Amino acid sequence: MTNTTSAPQLLDPLLQLAAATAVGSVGLAAGGTAGALAAAEITGSTGAAGFPLGTLVVGSGAGALLISSWTRRTGRRAALAGGYLVGTAGAIITAAAIGMQNFGLLLAGSAALGFA
Repeated sequence: MTNTTSAPQLLDPLLQLAAATAVGSVGLAAGGTAGALAAAEITGSTGAAGFPLGTLVVGSGAGALLISSWTRRTGRRAALAGGYLVGTAGAIITAAAIGMQNFGLLLAGSAALGFA
């Protein structure tokens, strides 16, 4: 039995995955940095600056567990899309929290951002 899948058909999903991963990585780095600066500004204490990044790491761990479970049930593509969707919502929540100067919401957004 021969494989009838051509090289461009295999490369296209791989390029899409690579692009999504690159964008997600940039978003995580920016979110971690902005979260630390925002936490220090919102709370008035530099001691609080590490909380958003710590929450993002916890969100990443939780996201890995949930996404692996989703992958078994829905398939890889749907699970990855779901993870990126939660991460995108986290970025929006984080931006709103910064605008509202709400530390609790900043932490919640950071946790969701970790899913990406």
